[in-house]
Amino acid sequence: MKQYLRFPLLIVSLFFVLNSCKKPGHETQYVTLDETIQAGSNYTLNLSAYGDDDDQPSITKQAAEFSVSQISTDAITGRNIYTFSASQKNTVKQTVVITLKEQHRRGPDCNRDVAVISINFTIN
Repeated sequence: MKQYLRFPLLIVSLFFVLNSCKKPGHETQYVTLDETIQAGSNYTLNLSAYGDDDDQPSITKQAAEFSVSQISTDAITGRNIYTFSASQKNTVKQTVVITLKEQHRRGPDCNRDVAVISINFTIN
């Protein structure tokens, strides 16, 4: 009798685990920005507009040529800020990809929201 109960319980448990990965609000958000900057000037982007407070930003694709391309935390607000600058004019667009992932917490790995920001820079 116990053998017959284990299999249905396993099936029901799997159903709940698989459905927990389909919670709304945990989809990957893709954003593409096309920006034009002057050589020697700074471009800044407040990353809090694209993620939650618990999201961890990282540069997943770096531009080929740049002077500064980094993520830092604003000392006053605590928000993550991306900064980019290039010292020379370039005819080739420079692309940077920033990924914001929700920090891992207990539970399945699928319950994390992700934002992928692609920034295409034209440097004049």
